Amino acid sequence: MFGLDALWEPFQRLQMLHGPWAWVLLFLPVLLLDVPRSALASLVVIAHRFGGWPHRELGRKQQFLSSRPGVSIIIAAYNEANSIEQTVQSVCELRYNLPNLQIIVVDDHSTDGTYDRVTSFAEKGEIILLRNSAASGRGGKPAAVNLGLGFATGDFLLVIDADSSFDRNLLLHMIGPFYDQRVGAVAGNIKVRNPRQSILTAAQAIEYLVVIGLNKRWLNVWGMNYIASGACGAFRRTALAPFMSCDVETAEDLDNSLKVRRAGWILRFAPDAVCMTDVPDRLSGLARQRIRWDRDLVRVAMRKHSRALNPRHVGWRLALELWYQLLAAVAFNYLYLAYLIFLCFYDPYLIPLVIAFSWVLGLVLIAIPFLVSASLGERRREELGYAWGLLIYPVYSEVVLRWLRTWANTMELLKVGQEDSYLPQSAWRNSPRW
Repeated sequence: MFGLDALWEPFQRLQMLHGPWAWVLLFLPVLLLDVPRSALASLVVIAHRFGGWPHRELGRKQQFLSSRPGVSIIIAAYNEANSIEQTVQSVCELRYNLPNLQIIVVDDHSTDGTYDRVTSFAEKGEIILLRNSAASGRGGKPAAVNLGLGFATGDFLLVIDADSSFDRNLLLHMIGPFYDQRVGAVAGNIKVRNPRQSILTAAQAIEYLVVIGLNKRWLNVWGMNYIASGACGAFRRTALAPFMSCDVETAEDLDNSLKVRRAGWILRFAPDAVCMTDVPDRLSGLARQRIRWDRDLVRVAMRKHSRALNPRHVGWRLALELWYQLLAAVAFNYLYLAYLIFLCFYDPYLIPLVIAFSWVLGLVLIAIPFLVSASLGERRREELGYAWGLLIYPVYSEVVLRWLRTWANTMELLKVGQEDSYLPQSAWRNSPRW
């Protein structure tokens, strides 16, 4: 019926040759990479959550914050007139549980009135407002963060994006983990603020819930988190002290996080430190963002911090997770492409069956961690409402993200077009080509 018998015939021939191993051989990439991670992460996170650890840690956070630690929040903005006022207002409302709070807003040579939108906050003394008015133009986010760091006085430094908003208890959960003197950085829980804007934003909302909300919880259990996102990441001043600035030609969040981890500090994920951010609602915007992210992973983790891949230098936990990320994001995409090419020569009629089965299995593998992550969050009713997006998620993951990642990795490995427009020419000029 509907030609399904014809599609099944190639698999029957393969099964006659290899018996039950036909399933393993045919779907080896999915079985090797996706199944163990998805199943294990969900089970471990559930066990850890109901083991009571988050509740025991809450008291230590509150006790630490009662000592009134100094915190500096840095917001770097470039042409964010539409969102900067809402973001600054959201940050100012965080003062209620941490009086010693310094808020620094850096306008990186905006041309759309960003500076004017927040001058009222500076006039009332609620923020320190800085402006890059250099004749050379904008310096890029890393340079803007460096400018803010020069004025920061807090013992703990929180860097956030200018197009985000935050829950009122953000600082309790974001700064609280620093009660542990081994913690050098804390990563916030980034969630999508515009999931209902389009099918694309709904798919990204699911992705964020799983990749950030669940996987980072899993990595927390093993002490293997390696990045404090630039949208919401906090650092202990003494952990940043050896360099105390961002290299302006790289992804400053991954770069600084790996510097801190390589120095022996722990990086903790704070699942209850919720940061809401807008994600691209068009394919063109998503492509620019993901190509930049994927290239940065190769450039920073594989080249600049290549020593972090050696367990003898950084310990097995960090090295193992970086190797996994590079295998999943780089090597396995090329293996998948080689696998499809092999099937073209072996029996091209197997390809529709492989793709169909992989998408069905992919739907199951994303549905389980999605439901686990959404059920653990404080917005569970709202987030469970994204479940309809699961139906299109395999297309988003396999057709959009996989091939964007393959393209980005290829361009970066060949060092083609490294000077992305996300950073200005002033950031690229005379900088090393990692």
